[in-house]
Amino acid sequence: MRFGVGAGIVERALRQAVEKSPELDGYQPWLAAEFRRASARDLVAAGRAISRYDARPWAGQLDIPAVMLVTTRDRLVRPAKQRELAEALRARVLEIDADHDLPLVKGGEYARLTRLAVDSVAGAAGLTPSR
Repeated sequence: MRFGVGAGIVERALRQAVEKSPELDGYQPWLAAEFRRASARDLVAAGRAISRYDARPWAGQLDIPAVMLVTTRDRLVRPAKQRELAEALRARVLEIDADHDLPLVKGGEYARLTRLAVDSVAGAAGLTPSR
C-alpha cells in the first residue's frame, strides 16, 4: 500500500498546507510526488530508525559553531531530545512554537529562522554574513 492510497491523504494534507501557506501552491505537484516515492511501511521504518539514532556521544567532539532550531510542539522529534543535542553541540538555541511540519505550514518563518541560524554560525566562525 502506498502512503496516499485510500482517502487521498496526501492531497488533503497538501490542500491544508496550501490553505495555511498559499506560497506552497506551486510546489504541490512536486510535494505530492515526493510523498508517493515511498511506501507507508518504508516511511514508518525510516522514522523508527531515525528515532533510535543518537548523535550525542560524538556531537561534543565537534569544535564548530552550531545553532539548533527547536520546534517546541514537535511530535516526531521530542523537543527534549532536540535540546539534548543542542547541549552536546554547545549550540545556540532558537525556539519556535511549531510542530515538525514547520517548513510546510510556516515556510516564511522557517526561512527567516534558518537565515538567522546561518548568519549566527557565520558570525561565530568569523565570517561576514551575506545580505
